[in-house]
Amino acid sequence: MKTFEKYFLFLFAIVVLLGIFFYNTWSYRCGHCTASSLLSISAPALVLFICNLLAGIALLLFRRRNNHHQKKRSCRCGAVLSEAWSYCPSCGQSVEQR
Repeated sequence: MKTFEKYFLFLFAIVVLLGIFFYNTWSYRCGHCTASSLLSISAPALVLFICNLLAGIALLLFRRRNNHHQKKRSCRCGAVLSEAWSYCPSCGQSVEQR
């Protein structure tokens, strides 16, 4: 995972947590909920959480499978090679079979 993606996910998680905190604070101050209801999870919230958790797991599995299929052969010069090639078209160097 690239460094940018790690920081993006970290910042995204912080923004989401801050949004939840401010919404709960607003809801509590307006009298829409009590302190005990802030600590409990309602049925719709539980369903939403489980759906998001399953979607996240599916995304991770898909990305892992996709990354596995995208690994390609490359030459020492950095050029991407086809499986059938025995010489690099960029530098002309012989390619060792793995």
